[in-house]
Amino acid sequence: MNISRDEAQAALDAIEDATNTPRFLLRSWVVSIFVVGVIWTVSFAGIAVLARNPALEHERKRSWSASYSLSIGGRRHLTAIRVAPQSRLAFLHARLAIFYGILYLFFILWQIVLPLTAMDAAFLWITVVMFAAIITGIWLGEPVLIGCGVAVTLLSTLGYWLAPQVFWLWVAIVAGLPLIGVSIYLWRRR
Repeated sequence: MNISRDEAQAALDAIEDATNTPRFLLRSWVVSIFVVGVIWTVSFAGIAVLARNPALEHERKRSWSASYSLSIGGRRHLTAIRVAPQSRLAFLHARLAIFYGILYLFFILWQIVLPLTAMDAAFLWITVVMFAAIITGIWLGEPVLIGCGVAVTLLSTLGYWLAPQVFWLWVAIVAGLPLIGVSIYLWRRR
Protein backbone atom coordinates (compact mmCIF):
# COMPACT_ATOMS: atom_id res chain seq x y z
CA MET A 1 0.00 0.00 0.00
CA ASN A 2 1.42 3.33 -1.05
CA ILE A 3 0.42 6.52 0.70
CA SER A 4 1.13 9.89 -0.75
CA ARG A 5 2.81 12.61 1.27
CA ASP A 6 -0.45 14.64 1.35
CA GLU A 7 -2.45 11.65 2.61
CA ALA A 8 0.10 10.97 5.33
CA GLN A 9 0.04 14.63 6.40
CA ALA A 10 -3.77 14.61 6.43
CA ALA A 11 -3.74 11.52 8.65
CA LEU A 12 -1.25 13.14 11.05
CA ASP A 13 -3.36 16.31 11.14
CA ALA A 14 -6.46 14.23 11.95
CA ILE A 15 -4.62 12.51 14.81
CA GLU A 16 -3.42 15.85 16.19
CA ASP A 17 -6.92 17.31 15.91
CA ALA A 18 -8.32 14.33 17.82
CA THR A 19 -5.89 14.88 20.71
CA ASN A 20 -6.14 18.69 20.73
CA THR A 21 -9.95 18.74 20.84
CA PRO A 22 -10.35 17.36 24.38
CA ARG A 23 -7.44 19.52 25.58
CA PHE A 24 -9.05 22.68 24.19
CA LEU A 25 -12.42 21.85 25.77
CA LEU A 26 -10.70 21.01 29.05
CA ARG A 27 -8.84 24.35 29.04
CA SER A 28 -12.09 26.27 28.56
CA TRP A 29 -13.68 24.22 31.36
CA VAL A 30 -10.67 24.89 33.64
CA VAL A 31 -11.02 28.65 33.23
CA SER A 32 -14.74 28.50 33.92
CA ILE A 33 -14.38 26.38 37.08
CA PHE A 34 -11.72 28.76 38.35
CA VAL A 35 -14.15 31.67 37.95
CA VAL A 36 -16.97 29.72 39.62
CA GLY A 37 -14.62 28.71 42.46
CA VAL A 38 -13.64 32.33 43.11
CA ILE A 39 -17.26 33.52 42.98
CA TRP A 40 -18.41 30.73 45.29
CA THR A 41 -15.61 31.23 47.79
CA VAL A 42 -16.14 34.98 48.03
CA SER A 43 -19.94 34.92 47.97
CA PHE A 44 -20.38 31.98 50.36
CA ALA A 45 -17.90 33.51 52.82
CA GLY A 46 -19.73 36.85 52.50
CA ILE A 47 -23.07 35.18 53.10
CA ALA A 48 -21.59 33.44 56.17
CA VAL A 49 -20.82 36.87 57.57
CA LEU A 50 -24.28 38.18 56.66
CA ALA A 51 -25.92 35.05 58.14
CA ARG A 52 -24.74 36.04 61.60
CA ASN A 53 -27.13 38.99 61.51
CA PRO A 54 -30.79 37.91 61.04
CA ALA A 55 -31.72 41.49 60.15
CA LEU A 56 -29.73 41.06 56.92
CA GLU A 57 -31.75 38.07 55.58
CA HIS A 58 -32.84 40.09 52.53
CA GLU A 59 -29.21 40.96 51.73
CA ARG A 60 -28.20 37.31 52.03
CA LYS A 61 -30.84 36.19 49.53
CA ARG A 62 -29.90 38.99 47.14
CA SER A 63 -26.19 38.15 47.47
CA TRP A 64 -26.85 34.47 46.76
CA SER A 65 -28.99 35.27 43.70
CA ALA A 66 -26.25 37.52 42.35
CA SER A 67 -23.54 34.91 42.93
CA TYR A 68 -25.20 32.10 41.02
CA SER A 69 -26.21 34.49 38.23
CA LEU A 70 -22.56 35.53 37.95
CA SER A 71 -21.53 31.87 37.93
CA ILE A 72 -23.81 31.11 34.99
CA GLY A 73 -22.86 34.27 33.12
CA GLY A 74 -19.15 33.88 33.78
CA ARG A 75 -19.09 30.27 32.68
CA ARG A 76 -21.04 30.93 29.50
CA HIS A 77 -18.87 33.92 28.56
CA LEU A 78 -15.59 32.12 29.22
CA THR A 79 -16.54 28.90 27.46
CA ALA A 80 -17.62 30.57 24.22
CA ILE A 81 -15.06 29.48 21.62
CA ARG A 82 -14.73 29.71 17.85
CA VAL A 83 -14.52 26.35 16.16
CA ALA A 84 -14.38 25.10 12.60
CA PRO A 85 -17.80 23.93 11.40
CA GLN A 86 -18.23 20.14 11.09
CA SER A 87 -15.12 19.46 13.20
CA ARG A 88 -15.01 17.07 16.14
CA LEU A 89 -14.43 20.07 18.41
CA ALA A 90 -17.59 21.74 17.10
CA PHE A 91 -19.52 18.52 17.73
CA LEU A 92 -18.26 18.11 21.33
CA HIS A 93 -18.64 21.79 22.15
CA ALA A 94 -22.20 21.84 20.82
CA ARG A 95 -23.11 18.76 22.87
CA LEU A 96 -21.62 20.22 26.05
CA ALA A 97 -23.38 23.55 25.47
CA ILE A 98 -26.72 21.78 24.91
CA PHE A 99 -26.21 19.66 28.03
CA TYR A 100 -25.35 22.67 30.20
CA GLY A 101 -28.22 24.71 28.77
CA ILE A 102 -30.78 21.99 29.49
CA LEU A 103 -29.34 21.32 32.96
CA TYR A 104 -29.43 25.01 33.90
CA LEU A 105 -32.97 25.37 32.55
CA PHE A 106 -34.02 22.52 34.83
CA PHE A 107 -32.25 24.27 37.71
CA ILE A 108 -34.16 27.49 37.01
CA LEU A 109 -37.41 25.51 36.82
CA TRP A 110 -36.68 23.90 40.18
CA GLN A 111 -35.96 27.37 41.61
CA ILE A 112 -39.36 28.61 40.44
CA VAL A 113 -41.44 25.55 41.36
CA LEU A 114 -39.90 24.43 44.64
CA PRO A 115 -40.11 26.59 47.77
CA LEU A 116 -36.40 26.72 48.58
CA THR A 117 -34.56 28.62 51.26
CA ALA A 118 -31.31 30.32 50.33
CA MET A 119 -29.39 27.38 51.80
CA ASP A 120 -31.50 24.86 49.83
CA ALA A 121 -30.92 26.83 46.60
CA ALA A 122 -27.17 26.99 47.25
CA PHE A 123 -27.00 23.26 47.90
CA LEU A 124 -29.01 22.54 44.75
CA TRP A 125 -26.77 24.84 42.71
CA ILE A 126 -23.62 23.15 44.04
CA THR A 127 -24.95 19.71 43.17
CA VAL A 128 -26.04 20.82 39.68
CA VAL A 129 -22.59 22.26 38.90
CA MET A 130 -20.84 19.21 40.37
CA PHE A 131 -23.07 16.93 38.26
CA ALA A 132 -21.92 18.92 35.22
CA ALA A 133 -18.29 18.55 36.36
CA ILE A 134 -18.65 14.79 36.70
CA ILE A 135 -20.28 14.45 33.26
CA THR A 136 -17.62 16.71 31.69
CA GLY A 137 -14.92 14.60 33.34
CA ILE A 138 -16.47 11.45 31.89
CA TRP A 139 -16.82 12.93 28.37
CA LEU A 140 -13.31 14.35 28.33
CA GLY A 141 -11.72 11.40 30.13
CA GLU A 142 -10.53 13.59 33.02
CA PRO A 143 -10.66 11.71 36.36
CA VAL A 144 -9.67 14.82 38.35
CA LEU A 145 -12.97 16.49 37.41
CA ILE A 146 -14.90 13.36 38.34
CA GLY A 147 -13.15 13.13 41.71
CA CYS A 148 -13.64 16.82 42.42
CA GLY A 149 -17.34 16.61 41.56
CA VAL A 150 -17.89 13.60 43.79
CA ALA A 151 -15.84 14.99 46.71
CA VAL A 152 -17.46 18.45 46.66
CA THR A 153 -20.92 16.89 46.45
CA LEU A 154 -20.27 14.56 49.37
CA LEU A 155 -18.67 17.24 51.55
CA SER A 156 -21.40 19.77 50.75
CA THR A 157 -24.04 17.17 51.62
CA LEU A 158 -22.35 16.51 54.97
CA GLY A 159 -22.29 20.23 55.73
CA TYR A 160 -25.92 20.65 54.68
CA TRP A 161 -27.17 17.83 56.89
CA LEU A 162 -24.74 17.85 59.82
CA ALA A 163 -23.73 21.50 60.23
CA PRO A 164 -26.45 23.79 58.86
CA GLN A 165 -25.45 26.57 61.29
CA VAL A 166 -22.05 26.91 59.56
CA PHE A 167 -23.16 25.77 56.10
CA TRP A 168 -22.12 28.97 54.28
CA LEU A 169 -18.59 28.98 55.62
CA TRP A 170 -18.40 25.20 55.11
CA VAL A 171 -19.29 25.42 51.40
CA ALA A 172 -16.98 28.41 50.90
CA ILE A 173 -14.19 26.06 51.99
CA VAL A 174 -15.31 22.67 50.57
CA ALA A 175 -17.05 23.86 47.38
CA GLY A 176 -15.31 27.08 46.31
CA LEU A 177 -11.68 26.43 47.23
CA PRO A 178 -11.48 22.94 45.67
CA LEU A 179 -12.66 24.35 42.34
CA ILE A 180 -9.89 26.94 42.45
CA GLY A 181 -7.33 24.28 43.41
CA VAL A 182 -8.41 21.78 40.75
CA SER A 183 -8.46 24.44 38.04
CA ILE A 184 -4.91 25.57 38.94
CA TYR A 185 -3.74 21.93 39.00
CA LEU A 186 -5.30 21.16 35.60
CA TRP A 187 -3.97 24.39 34.08
CA ARG A 188 -0.40 23.69 35.22
CA ARG A 189 -0.61 20.05 34.16
CA ARG A 190 -1.53 20.98 30.61
